[in-house]
This record gives sequence, structure tokens and C-alpha cells, in this order.
Amino acid sequence: MHRKGTKIFLLTKNFFRMIDKITLIKKNVTEKEFKEIAASTKLCKNIKNGKISYDNSESKNFSGGFFIQINHRKTLKVSGSVHKYINFIKTGKLSNSDNITMQEAKQGILMILKAYGLTCLSQKEIEVQYFKIGVNRETDIPTHKILESLCSLKMKKMYYNPKYKNEAVKTTEFDRDKKRFFRVYDKLQELKERKQEAPKGVKHLTRFETIYRRQTRPLNEFLSDEYLQKLLDKFVKEADELKGFIRVEYIGKSRTSPLKIELATFIFQFGMDKLMTHIEEQYKSKEITYTQLKVRRDFIKEWYDKRLFYEYRPYNIIN
Repeated sequence: MHRKGTKIFLLTKNFFRMIDKITLIKKNVTEKEFKEIAASTKLCKNIKNGKISYDNSESKNFSGGFFIQINHRKTLKVSGSVHKYINFIKTGKLSNSDNITMQEAKQGILMILKAYGLTCLSQKEIEVQYFKIGVNRETDIPTHKILESLCSLKMKKMYYNPKYKNEAVKTTEFDRDKKRFFRVYDKLQELKERKQEAPKGVKHLTRFETIYRRQTRPLNEFLSDEYLQKLLDKFVKEADELKGFIRVEYIGKSRTSPLKIELATFIFQFGMDKLMTHIEEQYKSKEITYTQLKVRRDFIKEWYDKRLFYEYRPYNIIN
């Protein structure tokens, strides 16, 4: 008779998912490898604090947007958006407001390796250290309404990221210990701030993505169909587990109180067991008195005994 949570939407496997930004690292680049990379990429020599490095920062936006650098330690760094690169090849524009498939992303990475002269490197020696997997979803309601409603992901609380204005981004925690986190944001707001062209006819565009960092997987393993499928399945499962804030209104005939509405909301959101645990912890930490604990226990008992669940109606604010 009650729900533990309300899903915002369902990202079924029929939706496109894609790899967007990615960072590859290859250590100990040989002189032969350096020459082959330099032959395909316009690398410029840089000297900083007496240390010599080479990169394509001056020309990268004219060749697909990937930053290629070989530092003084002979470590190669390749960083950019696979999604934007694919659209650059198709349209000449570095855009990522549409969607591509995982297989298109895989082929895009192979194209990038060839275009920048990186096929001379063994994929076993190239490390994928950072990447994003996600989807752009056109919605009927404004993104800020979706963000207002988002509450948690598998009991991980979601927060507005204060780095972005207008409360346009919400994420799970992403402190230094987190190698993976989930975020949702207003894609149209991002395009506007970057002064990029928005897709025609689209009123609301919401981006859902998982960000992986400090990874160590070899590129050949990363590009295997088995691993890409695993990433895809994990992303879809997490996106489906997004939960929104539930509002509860009293529809009974007698009187209620703000406390009872609060307790009913907690039940609909997280369930009876978690509410009982929560109030016991409140009592142990002296946040509430024994009398207040008893009032809460009585309400939980009456939830089924007196069928209180018929007197409270939950609804999601975005529905």
C-alpha cells in the first residue's frame, strides 16, 4: 500500500548511450613513436621552467578537438570528446547535444587513434584514466524541475553543484575518494553559457551521465564489446534508480499535523523500516525526547492498524 520511491523516468536499453570525454595515457613514448605521432599531429614545442614538452593546443579545435601532449617525461596524454569528434567528422562542428551509440563511440575512438598517428602504439600499453558515459534526453518538462525533484541515487544523496550558476547541475558526492559519480544537468544551459548553437526545436534537454576518473584499464580491454556492454548495463541500471522528492497531501476527513505529513512522506519515500531506524537514531542522539519518540512509534503502528495510508496521497512534483 505504499511506495519506497518514485522514479523520474525509465532509461530503457532502447535509448542511445555514448562515451563522451575520455583521457588516455601512454608512458615511455619511444623516439620512433614520437616521430610517427608528430607526423600526423601538428605538435608545437613548449619550454616551461627549462622542461620541454610538445602539444597541439594551437590546432586541436581545427582537427577534431583532441588535445595531444607529450611531456618532458615522455608521457603521452590524449584528451577530448569522442562524441564531439564524431560530429566534427560528420558536420565540421564540435557538438555533443545529440546522441550516438556505444558502437559508434568505439569506432570513433579507433578513428581518433588513426587520425592522430596513435596506431603505432600498442593498445595494451595505453591506459584509459578518465571517461564519461551518458545520454541527452529531451523532456517535456524543464530541466530545473527535474533537478528540483531529484533526491538520491541508491541512497546516495544528490547535491546542487555550486560551481554552476542557476542550480543547473546536480551530482552525487565527488570528493577525492570517489572514482565514479553520477550527475544530471541542463544541457541547454551549458550550450548557452559556452555560446554554442542549441539543437533546433528542442525546448528542454537534460544530460544524465556517469563520470569515471583515476582508472587504469588498458585500452584494448576498454574497447572490448563485453566491457562496453557492462558499462552500458551499469549506466542504465543507475539511471533507472534515480529517485525524486515525494510530496504528500492529506486527503482524510479528520485533522492531521505537519509532523504526521513529514512521517508519511518519509514512509512513501524510504519505507517503514528506514523510518523506524531513523527515529531510533534521533532518540539515541537526543534529537527527540522519549515522548516524541512514542508519538512517532504510534503513528507507524497506526499506519496499517488504522489504515492511515488511505488518508495520505503521495505525488511527484514533476508529474
